Amino acid sequence: MATPYEKLKSMPDAERFLKPGETIAELDKVAYAMSDLEANRRANRARRAVPGHWPGRSRGGVGRSRRFEPGTPLRTRRRPP
Repeated sequence: MATPYEKLKSMPDAERFLKPGETIAELDKVAYAMSDLEANRRANRARRAVPGHWPGRSRGGVGRSRRFEPGTPLRTRRRPP
């Protein structure tokens, strides 16, 4: 699976999609300046530095799952009248 940047680079005339004056070679320098692992480590460090961040807790209920037990009714969202 290719990243969006790799897909862009594989296009025959990719440079026409860049801002005027930018080149694929310049973008390569930025893209490959650090490894994926190092970028991930830096992002995690920055994320932990944000005040109020609670590790392992999802935001806004996204990703939470409730355990479904057979025989219990499913909760449905009520629509406003």
